[in-house]
This record gives sequence, structure tokens and C-alpha cells, in this order.
Amino acid sequence: MGYGISRLTLYAVLSAIEKDIKNFVVLYLDGQKDIPSLFNPDVINRAVRRMENELGFASEYSLESLLPYVDFGDLYSVINKNRRLLPDSFSQHIRKETKKLDSLVSIRNRVAHSRPLHFDDLSNVLDIGENLAKSKLANWENTRNTLKKLQQNPSFVLGLVFPIRDSSDPVKHNLPIPDFDETGYLGRARQVDELIKLCLGPYPVITIVGEGGIGKTALALKVVYDILDMPECPFEAIVWTSSKTTRLTPTEIVRIEGAISNSLGIFQSMSDELVGVASDNPLDEVIQYLKEFKILLIIDNLETVLDNRVTGFFKKLPNDSKVLITSRIGLGAFEYPYKLSSFSEKEALLFLRALTKIRGVDSLFKISNKKLVVYCNKMKKNPGFIKWFVSAIQAGSRPEDVLAKSDIFLEFCMSNVYSYLSKESKRILRSMLCLPRRYSQAELGYLNDINSLDLQRSIHELLRTNMVIMSSTPTGSSFESQYKLADLARHYLAIQHPINAKERTLFSKRNKQLVAAGEQIQAEQIWNPYSFYRLEMRSRSDLIIAKFLLDALKEAKRGNHEQAEKLLVEARRLAPEYFEVHRVAAVVKVQQGNYSAALTSYEAAIDLEPRSAPLRKWYGSFLLRYMNDVKSGLEQFQEAAKIDPESAEIKIEIALANLYLLQFENSIEILENIIGHSELNFLALRKAYDIYLQCFYRKADALIQQKDLFGSLKSLEKLLEIYSSCPAHLIDPRIKGTIKKAKDLTSHYAKSGNNKIREHAAVLIDAFSDALAQSSEIVLPASMSSDEMDMNIRKFGHITALKGSYGFIYADEGEKLFFHMSMLTNHQTWYNLRIDDKVSFVLGKDNQGRFLAKNVRLE
Repeated sequence: MGYGISRLTLYAVLSAIEKDIKNFVVLYLDGQKDIPSLFNPDVINRAVRRMENELGFASEYSLESLLPYVDFGDLYSVINKNRRLLPDSFSQHIRKETKKLDSLVSIRNRVAHSRPLHFDDLSNVLDIGENLAKSKLANWENTRNTLKKLQQNPSFVLGLVFPIRDSSDPVKHNLPIPDFDETGYLGRARQVDELIKLCLGPYPVITIVGEGGIGKTALALKVVYDILDMPECPFEAIVWTSSKTTRLTPTEIVRIEGAISNSLGIFQSMSDELVGVASDNPLDEVIQYLKEFKILLIIDNLETVLDNRVTGFFKKLPNDSKVLITSRIGLGAFEYPYKLSSFSEKEALLFLRALTKIRGVDSLFKISNKKLVVYCNKMKKNPGFIKWFVSAIQAGSRPEDVLAKSDIFLEFCMSNVYSYLSKESKRILRSMLCLPRRYSQAELGYLNDINSLDLQRSIHELLRTNMVIMSSTPTGSSFESQYKLADLARHYLAIQHPINAKERTLFSKRNKQLVAAGEQIQAEQIWNPYSFYRLEMRSRSDLIIAKFLLDALKEAKRGNHEQAEKLLVEARRLAPEYFEVHRVAAVVKVQQGNYSAALTSYEAAIDLEPRSAPLRKWYGSFLLRYMNDVKSGLEQFQEAAKIDPESAEIKIEIALANLYLLQFENSIEILENIIGHSELNFLALRKAYDIYLQCFYRKADALIQQKDLFGSLKSLEKLLEIYSSCPAHLIDPRIKGTIKKAKDLTSHYAKSGNNKIREHAAVLIDAFSDALAQSSEIVLPASMSSDEMDMNIRKFGHITALKGSYGFIYADEGEKLFFHMSMLTNHQTWYNLRIDDKVSFVLGKDNQGRFLAKNVRLE
């Protein structure tokens, strides 16, 4: 679903005001009363229900956790309700501003629920926001900062993402966002009321008839949205379909590629929306649904597909369902035609004024109303003509020059808009014309070799001139903003400014490089999904962001934190809604020791992608190891296990958390199942044995505190048994350390007054001594086959030793392999290698037939 700049700007300011009010509630009322005393029961019930729908639970909640689910109007109402608990000056300030805040409720609902905006919504919100920001009686910090950012860089709103919530609409629909968001819906209130009555009346088919650009589509959308928002909407579903097949160019009518071009396509589109699957006979499917359910169908630009099939369809319409049509041609006997005329003089003037103000066209805005009315009349008060007229003036043309050629206004407006554009904006248009499809910001930046700030400024410019259309595509649990060349702009450029051979070669080359870079990043992805260096990709454009993120991780690992931050800033600007940006930022912050910032980044990542098991695992590990919050860490591991119940990595983390919570039996049970039934890689298996041994050591220690000496010795005996069965190549200094501590613990029993305990302890001490004396040197299995030395088979492991110009690798299968710095795929990597770095390699042999690692690559 696409959102215009006006709606995004409204969302930014309203969200800032709402956030400030929430902060006031927490600041002044948290702890003053319990929640039931602060809010009315219906407010609490509604908020709790929303919390449960989003989080899946709401058994316990605080004021701060409940506030995100409280309606906007209830936030300042609770302040007024409890004004005696507040400072007098602040209380009076909120009471004084309540009427203005009340006016924001309906605007906020229109913004949040994708409803048509009113023409004065943006100006009203900005005026109220500016007045609040200037107040000295309350600190409207977020509002002030947002308005400042809008003034300095209006295009920052392009990076905003609407929160994803389940639709609250009681009626299923597929209505698009209106294309009049820039100014909001203006005028024609009488026509809206009349058409609503017609749609609810006895007529099965109502057609809005009028010339091109007159506003038929806008009026139809406004009417249908108003019907949708009726307290008791009479329809069970509302289905929108469009058959626009052509666009007017300066010299001809040009067909839109891929558009619905016949009535069968229209019926198939309706059937797909109603049934959800393709149908061999879509017309009959639609008729059947109209009989079984009360449905409102809207067909935009029907004149392009009128044929016998359409007239036959209208003959079969059942009584309760309705069809609303926009068309330049009436249907005759089957319809109630509603003739739409141009704007009234007042509406045209208001529309022209609103456009010039929003677009900042001062040269036109300062002209007197008397002169502007003359302009509107010369443009036949046609909304489409007025919009392009303002675009031409914005591009630097004189009003008289534009109006002198009204018969070719489309050509003139488009050419002047194009000449007004910056060099970067034109370059972006050229790339989109050469390679027509939807693009993310990251892809456009790569294709045109433009940094993120210049890119956003250019996109903002293109959106303002209506040459590019923005939409949002669901990706995972979030949205990805995408951009495509507007149909009119594409046809105009193709005719007036066609791509030359040099440009085609350049952009085709960049596109191939883009694809190759993506393929390389995919090929180099760490095999383990639970590695810090493994990135989850939502779409092709994420591959570009992945390059920034992987480079940021490498720079942070080398200690180049400033460079890592620069890379993260660029990634965040290009894809603020991509959760991996925030997850990697958290990893970098941890390496810097900034745990508070890391926590914030992890929380932002979880908000964007709560269904990522690796993310939950990483977040849980962070809480466990750096925040010492074992219970919260365990909760994250458990959420990860719900998503990926077979993951041994997650089970090991759950076992570790249980160990820290002294839930030894839970931990032991998990680890026994893992070690006995899972095929783990080397590192995971070693970690599992490490925790497994620690369970029995800590259990033995705990039993001593409980005076259960026999139980403690039994636990130590079990520890020794596990150690004896542990594969030799898994035993490292950490595991040996656990055995040493176990031996030291056992030595306390040697002085016991109980002969049995003393004798048992002596036996265990000898056994522990023997175990510690054994070598854990790893040897390569002699059964290694020559097939495994195929250069195409890459193995994985980690660096275990670095000496001079060579080192050793522990392969995940348990081999210990020699490698020389010359065996690295990139020799410069040698100077960045660290112990425990993950690497991949292929097997080889030296001159004496001994196995070694070759083509070593840092992962």
C-alpha cells in the first residue's frame, strides 16, 4: 500500500505529539494511582485486548507497556481526569489545548486507517504542532524535534514505516490509497452525499460520468470510503478494480503495458479478489458471490472494456449487491448515470491555493485570488489540469506561457518538470526508464552511484513532481518502500527523451553488477543461520544493504568502530525498516561496550521482525551474557524455539539459561536429547558437552550446601562418566577447567569423618587426575576419502592457533588442520585473523601426504 508525502508528514507529526502525551502520562501519573484508578474500565479492556492481539499475552502490564494500546483521545483525557495530581501550570496548559487535541483525533484516524485526507488536515496539524512546540508550560520535545527535522529535511519522512496491525475494518475491501493525499479531499460535499444515497438506494448500477481529469476516481474513492466507515455498513465486501488502459501523451493516446484490456480481465480481477484463486469462468464466479453476499463492486474507467460480456453481466445482477462505475461513456439502460462537472470556481481556487502552498510555489501563492480565478477558468476548473499547471509553474514556467498552450498541457507540463529536475533526479529517471520495474532506495542508489542523502532528496523531488510513484510492499513483518516510474512520465520520457545506446550500456552494466554483487553475497553467506555473520534476506534489495552490514561487522571486529558506524548510518538511511540493520547495530554496540545502545537496537529489530528465530536467539544471548537478565533471556530463547523447534542451537541456549537458574534437571534433559539424537557441528557439540559437564559440577556444589554429600559425590561421578565418553577432539581448556574444579571439590571429601565418603572421594580424585593427565591432541581421521578433497567441497571450522606465518584450524567434523598464510584466498586477510574466527576451506595434502587446509576464506 503506497503512502504520499502528506500522509507520511502527518504521521510523523501526530506520532510525535502522541509520544509526548504518553511521556507526560508516565512522568506525572505513573505511581500516583494504580491503572484501574487512572483509566475507565472500557479503556483498559480495549487496550488489553489490543495488547493480547499483538503480543499474544497481557497477563501482567505496567502503565508504560499499556500506553501504546490506548487510544489517542484517552491519553490526554486521563491527564484532565487526574489534573489534581499534576502541577497547576501543566494541568491548565493541557486543558487549554484539549479542544485542539480533540480536532486531531479524526485526522489521526484518517491517517492511521488509510482513509481519504481532508484538504486542510496537513495545515491544521502543522499549526497545532508548532503552537505546542513553542509552549513553555510543557516540554513537547518529540513534537519540536520532528518539526525541526521537517524544516531541515522534509524527505526524512520517506524512511518512516507505518506500524503493522491487524485491520480493524469490519468489511473486507481492497480499496487503494487515494491519489489526492497531497491536498486531501476538497469540495464536492453535495456530490458525495448524493452518490452515497444512490449506492444505498434501489439502483443496482451507478455510473459517475465525466471527462478525463475531472476527478471521477477521486470522488468514487471518497464515496466508497465513507460507506465503509458507516456505523453499520450495508455491504459484506467492497471490491475495487480498474481498467485504465491508456494515458494521454502530447501527440497520441498510448496503451499502458500489462493493463486490463478486456472485460474478461475485469471479471478475472474481481474473481481473484472475491474467491482468492483463478477461475475458468470468472463471470459466473462473480455473479454467484453477488447472489450469496451483499457486495459493492467498483469498476474504474469502464469505457475501455465495454462489450456484450459486460452488458450480459449487468443483466444478471442480483438485487442486494451494487456496482459503482467511473466512465467517460454511459452504459444506457443498465445504469443510473451521475454526471460529474468541473470544480466550482470556489473549489478550483481552494484546490489551486492548497497545491501551491503544499508545494511551496511562492510565485503562484502570492498572486491575488482575482488573478487565480482567471487561471482556473482558463483551465476549465479541471483538477487534473490544475495539478499539472502547478507542476509547470513549480518547474519555473510563467503561468501565461502554460495557459497559452492548453491543448498540449500534458506535454508542456511534463517537459518543464523534467527540465526543472536536478542532475541526480534525471539520472534516476533515466535508470528507471532503461530498466522498468519497481526499485527500493538501495537499488536506485547502487544503479546510479548516489549516496543515501542525495538519493532521498532526489526521490522526494520526483514524488513532488508526480513522475515517480511510491508504494510499500510487505516484507516479512514489515514493509519495504519501492518506487516506479509513473505511467505518464514513462510514456513522455520514452517519446521525448528516449534512452541512447551509451546510457543503455551503462545502466545494463550497473544492473549486471548489482545482480553479481547480490549473488556473491548470497554465495558467501555463513552456512549457520545462527551466526552473527549470517543475514536474513527479505528481497533482492536487501543484498545491497547486506554489503554495508557485513563490512560494518568486519570493521567493528578490527576495532574500526568509527568506520563501522558510518556504514551502519548509510544502511539505516537506505533501509530503516530492515531489521538486520538494527540487529547488526546491536552487535557493533556490544563490541564497543555500549550495552544500553545495543539493547535499544535489539528492541528495534524485534519490533520489525518478531518472527526471526536467530534474532530472538541473539537477543536472548545478549540479555543473558551482558545484561545478566537470565529470565528475559530464557523468554527470548523460548520464543525462538516456537519459531524453530528443531534448532539444536536454541536448545543449547535454553539449557544454559536453565543452568544459570539452577534448574539442573531441565538442562540435563535437554542436553541428553541433543547429544544423543542431533547431528551437531563441532562448536555446538563442544558447547553442549561443556554445559552438560557444568550441570553436574554445579549440581554437586549445590548438594554440598544441602548437606547431601552422597548425592554430591554421585553427581561428580556422573560428571566423570560423561567426560570419559566425550570425544577427545571436543575437549578444550574450558572443559578441562571444569574437571579440575570437580577434582578440587572432591578433595574436600577426603577429610570427611565418614569412611565410605572418604574412600569414594579418593577413588574419584585418582580418576580425575588420570583424566587431566590424558592428552587432548587431535588427529585427523585416517579414513578421510579422496572425494572429500574435491576443490568444490568447502568445509567449515574456526581458527585455533596462529603462529608467525601459519596457523591451525579446527574443522567442524573434528579435524585439526595446518594452513599457511599463502593458502588464504585473500592474503591480506591474514593480518585480520583472530583466534576463534570462523573460516571455510577445502582439503588438500602436503608433499608428505598429510592433510591440510587450502583456499582458506574468512567467513
